[in-house]
Amino acid sequence: SNWTMVRQFLFPGGSFSMEIWQDNFYIGRALGGVWVSKDRGANWKDISTGLGSAVVQHLEAFGDTLAAASDKGVFLLRKVDTTWQHISCNLPGSGFIKVQATPNHLWVLAENGGVWRLPRGSFAQSANTPELLAPFRVFPNPAGDYLSFASGAGTWFMYDLQGRQLATGRTATDAELTTLRLDNLQTGQYLLKVQCQGKSQTARFIKQ
Repeated sequence: SNWTMVRQFLFPGGSFSMEIWQDNFYIGRALGGVWVSKDRGANWKDISTGLGSAVVQHLEAFGDTLAAASDKGVFLLRKVDTTWQHISCNLPGSGFIKVQATPNHLWVLAENGGVWRLPRGSFAQSANTPELLAPFRVFPNPAGDYLSFASGAGTWFMYDLQGRQLATGRTATDAELTTLRLDNLQTGQYLLKVQCQGKSQTARFIKQ
């Protein structure tokens, strides 16, 4: 087979990923961020708002959405948006090397070899509604002396139903689960909030 060079991409440090979506070229730079060209590589525009310093390992287009797997998590960019939406706050760890869309799910491959999937209906409709992430689950619930949950890099907070903060700490990003001791809590209902990348989710649990 004879290959033909269409355009030489001159990015300092090189690039890690490429996707062609709706006749546009998207490049994940090795130094971080995503750039787009609408004229087959002649001119490029930085569209990294919301990604921070994330190095994108893989790009996947589906429907009106572009997904990115990176060393900082999994992100989505809709055609109508200008800011990437972070959707992996409640996954263990933060490094992902591949993302793939099927008709019903978005699948991601983590650097540690773990495979995760998220129903496509779970996505927020826009970056303007960032709280609609994948379902946040704590277990067992009701709980005894221990409570566990899966989360990415972030901070957890525990409250009573009156809103008083009882405890806080960092999530165990290098383990599959974060486990909390509850033996100092009285029987009743409590709230657990996890904050990640400026977004948060809250779950209610019962201490027996």
